[in-house]
Amino acid sequence: MVSLNRGVNDMDDMPQIVRRKVQAETFARMFEIFRAEHGRQAALDLIGRMTREEAEEAGRSFAETAPDGPNLHHFSGVVDIWRAGDALDIARVQLEENRLEIEVSGCGYVEAYKAMGLADDLIFQLSCVRDGAFAQGYSSSLRLERPETISCGNVRCLFRYTWD
Repeated sequence: MVSLNRGVNDMDDMPQIVRRKVQAETFARMFEIFRAEHGRQAALDLIGRMTREEAEEAGRSFAETAPDGPNLHHFSGVVDIWRAGDALDIARVQLEENRLEIEVSGCGYVEAYKAMGLADDLIFQLSCVRDGAFAQGYSSSLRLERPETISCGNVRCLFRYTWD
């Protein structure tokens, strides 16, 4: 029997992609209800805002785990979290003094959301808007440039983080 008194932190034990699938089911229902009452763009904006706020908080929490305070080297460790559960196929990671570049060649998040029947614009709000917000929450010194995403029809996602 599963206890209903399990703590929120118990979700920390599961791969991030599993948590995101569960969350996407709820967000997709909320999206449909809000869309019917307020229109598609307002619903997308709401989901995007919720996703960004959650991602900023996750970035702040991750920054708290940095033994010497937030820095680019510590931030690069998030790649292993993102990869867990075969969530991302990462073709290349390049870490330099103040720059981190990550090339993603396959995205399990996009695949999972498409399998759920979600539209591309909702997928972008559930997944891709998270990246910049996570970086912002981690440190105001961290900037993300992402010229390509798989969710927008590109063959890869290219993340370029710069530490100011």
